[in-house]
Amino acid sequence: MTNKTVAYSIIALIVSSFSFYSPLLAHTNNSNNIEQEQINHYVKTFEENPPLFEKIAVAFSQKMDQKRNEDRAAKVKEHLRATPNILSSIATFTIGDGKKTTYAFVSPGCPHCKFLISDILSLNKEGKCGDGKICFLIVGNSKDHITQSLSAAAEMHQFEAFFNKIKDDMEKIGGKEDLLKIAEELGINQEQFAKHMDSKNIQRKIDEVSRIANQFMLDGFPSIVTPSGEVVIGRPPAEKLLNILAQPDGN
Repeated sequence: MTNKTVAYSIIALIVSSFSFYSPLLAHTNNSNNIEQEQINHYVKTFEENPPLFEKIAVAFSQKMDQKRNEDRAAKVKEHLRATPNILSSIATFTIGDGKKTTYAFVSPGCPHCKFLISDILSLNKEGKCGDGKICFLIVGNSKDHITQSLSAAAEMHQFEAFFNKIKDDMEKIGGKEDLLKIAEELGINQEQFAKHMDSKNIQRKIDEVSRIANQFMLDGFPSIVTPSGEVVIGRPPAEKLLNILAQPDGN
């Protein structure tokens, strides 16, 4: 895509967002003379002043991100008000049993997700997770063996041991047989572990987590939904994570 094409696209978005009456990318339609003239004017201006174009494009992108974040927060808060217990009911693994709840959406293959899980497990060992509870919700394919195995380990109360065993070697794990061998090494009954992996209930929960993550517009992982209903994308530094876990309930 050429710089001029990018310029047309961004300017068309900007012009359209300011309530002009022609459709998006209206420079392709000669009948939209008012908007066409506006776009041509801005393209000429930006071609003569590239730094100005970059500044406007960045500002517009930031505005769009802000709007998306506001829409996402509204969706999450409304969902938590309407169905306050559904996320807890489909969580893969939960720490604590307090009233206020922090939700961590994590993807097994994501390095930052693995670090976040380790961060929270370490804080829990140190007694720093506060008086609420933390629900891990694994976002993945319900047919993926890694996702299934972590869910199975959680069902058998072996999530932490199993996660710590596989977290550094997930890319090397060949398939279900490898995971069953790892379970056996940890003293987990292979037959029961395999049944949990194949459980329709586990697969249903995984599918539901992915559906809700999409509904929440979570476009990066890990994603943390705080007790007050705010959304934090990415792995927060230790101090911020402690502040999130210490938040009061938003209800």
